[in-house]
Amino acid sequence: MLVESKSNLARLMATENLIVEQRQVPTAFFDIKNRVLTVPVLNGNLSNEVIDLLLGHEVGHALETPEKGWHDSVVDLKVNRSILNVCEDARIEKKIKRRFPGIRISFVKGYRELMEMDFFGTEGKDLNSMNFIDRVNLYTKGGAAQGIDFTSEEYTLVREVEDAETFEETLAIAMKIQKFMKEQAEKPKIQPQIGNTRGNEEPGEKSDVSVSMDFDLSEGEDQKKSETKPKEGDPKEGDLTVGSSGQEELAEEKDGESPLETGGTGSAGSDDTKIESETDNSFREKEKELYSGEKRKDVMYSNIPELILENIIVDHKTLISEVERHNSDPIRSEWFHTDKMRQNFSKFRNESNKVVSYLVKEFEMRKNAEQQTRAKISKTGELNMSKIHEFKFTDDIFARLTKVPNGKSHGLVMFIDWSGSMCDHMNPTVKQLLNLVMFCKKVNIPYEVYAFTTGKMFTQQNKKPQKLKVGDLIIHDFSLLNILSHKMSANEFSKMASYLLDYGTGRRGTCANMEPPEILELGGTPLNEAVVAAFKLIPQFKTQNKLQIVNTVFLTDGEGSSLYGRIEAIDGERYETSNADSNWKMRSFFRDTVTKASVEVIEGHGYGGRGVSQTTALLKLLKQRTDANVVGFYVARLRDVRHALDLYTPKAEQTGTEKRVADFRKNNFTYLNNVGYDEYYFLRSDKLDTDEDDEFEVSSTTTRGLVSAFSKYTSNRVSNRIVLNRFINLIA
Repeated sequence: MLVESKSNLARLMATENLIVEQRQVPTAFFDIKNRVLTVPVLNGNLSNEVIDLLLGHEVGHALETPEKGWHDSVVDLKVNRSILNVCEDARIEKKIKRRFPGIRISFVKGYRELMEMDFFGTEGKDLNSMNFIDRVNLYTKGGAAQGIDFTSEEYTLVREVEDAETFEETLAIAMKIQKFMKEQAEKPKIQPQIGNTRGNEEPGEKSDVSVSMDFDLSEGEDQKKSETKPKEGDPKEGDLTVGSSGQEELAEEKDGESPLETGGTGSAGSDDTKIESETDNSFREKEKELYSGEKRKDVMYSNIPELILENIIVDHKTLISEVERHNSDPIRSEWFHTDKMRQNFSKFRNESNKVVSYLVKEFEMRKNAEQQTRAKISKTGELNMSKIHEFKFTDDIFARLTKVPNGKSHGLVMFIDWSGSMCDHMNPTVKQLLNLVMFCKKVNIPYEVYAFTTGKMFTQQNKKPQKLKVGDLIIHDFSLLNILSHKMSANEFSKMASYLLDYGTGRRGTCANMEPPEILELGGTPLNEAVVAAFKLIPQFKTQNKLQIVNTVFLTDGEGSSLYGRIEAIDGERYETSNADSNWKMRSFFRDTVTKASVEVIEGHGYGGRGVSQTTALLKLLKQRTDANVVGFYVARLRDVRHALDLYTPKAEQTGTEKRVADFRKNNFTYLNNVGYDEYYFLRSDKLDTDEDDEFEVSSTTTRGLVSAFSKYTSNRVSNRIVLNRFINLIA
């Protein structure tokens, strides 16, 4: 499997944001037109040097090899593909090593490792008995240490291969080599000169090419007489194949023409079979061994779609007006107790002010402490008159200046589950939320709170959530209700807060003092859709408020439903889709077309596992797109937490679930790492209520007893507001 860091390496080397894909293909290749680097699924046993070699080689083609020039050369100009491939490999590898000198050692060690694995089909063979283009291939990839010998005429061609800077020069030398090899095939073979590869040096002149391998003529002749048989998988007549350079080639024979004359690779028993690179063909065949044996699994890439936010978001002004309009009906108005709801909110705010003020102070202390750790002290160049009398003993008599850097600007975007199952937890959850918002207001942190749900507004107004595009994920119809915002006036905030606080106060989680309008009714759990919306929302929020860091919070009481699938074809407003879930015959990847990053969607396990695996992949991509701190909160009952932990924990790590359940029972929460979120907290739903604070009880009149009682009292009040406390730790 291609590591994501290696994908980033390929992009950096190419100096552009390439698309890097893993697919079940026999060899790596580069699509020059669409700028897509396709890499087969690696088998996991390869060294970093071999992986860097493969990526560096293909990036070299990405930067240097022209698409049209390659196709014209192989098909129209009848240049033998393997000869051109050897020459072009030498050129692009020379240039990629020149551009990135640090990758030279990877090429040296990588090719050495591949040669030891007999990837060029040279085991047991005398290298100097091989045909010219094979010796060129081994020499340019393995260096002078291979002990390859060339005649003076051959060495002139080798130098031209090494000196080529443009594709046109490479093409010219490939055609020259092809002509030279045909001429050599038509006349008796001449043993290469030993010890003199230039042929033009005067006696005693030192050659710059190392010669370290002798060979037996009889053995070489026997090898030359052996008949070359076609390998399994070689191109047949009319086949369109993909070479290691990533370009398409056409192998065909015309009536009455030899394979050489048509640029083909020859046929069994023909004398022209030597006029190609057997080592290049062997490498392409052996290259399949570098890749995973999961040949039965295809790979599908599904792109993150671009959502139409105006069709999804319902602003706070619309929500407030809908509550008032809906309850203005004469029948409902007698149940619409605005005064009572306002009184409840005022009481709640007064009760929360003390703890919120305490947390504001805690936040300022932690922020100042963090800033002091980054403070720099420097000399000003001015004398410190209080130290002037020490000038005979020390030169440290100058005044110092301490520079304390400003803290980074933070913001908060919060997504809350507005599904029917939240009715039992809605009231304590809203109290946690309002505490968090009041804290943000006090310290001037911009915030936006969205409730995600599957409302009916789309089916009624025929509004679609996304722009349809082939290759994108399909998004369910859903709504983001902007229930709280830093843009609200004081009156709007009081109204909306009082409405929200009334949720969960009635029978079975309903409202006691109003009837919510249809737009505020609880629906499904489109968690994955909300994460996709965050790809666009968070960068907008960050830009509009000129923030450095956006803290993103997702709060839910269950798993999100899985997404439909991937768009395969579009016909007007109709489209065809395919399944985007990982299964026994397909591996699924989600890809962000902005960052070009991709993350595999691991096959889920258990009820709800499909949605969980998609959420994890989406969150990893979201962090790469936005660079935000992403924290999750899962509100769960004690009897449900084990199942929730199992869904988010890989099977190999589920042995620790019991310990986490015990922590959950004892501390009322537990958490997981490495599940897409920076931290994922599981909160005990029956312990969320902020009203359940311990009383300030003093059992001793001593100073120590008073301090201990007060510390316990304040600690309990703060720990009961888990969301707020965690947020302070995050941004302080």
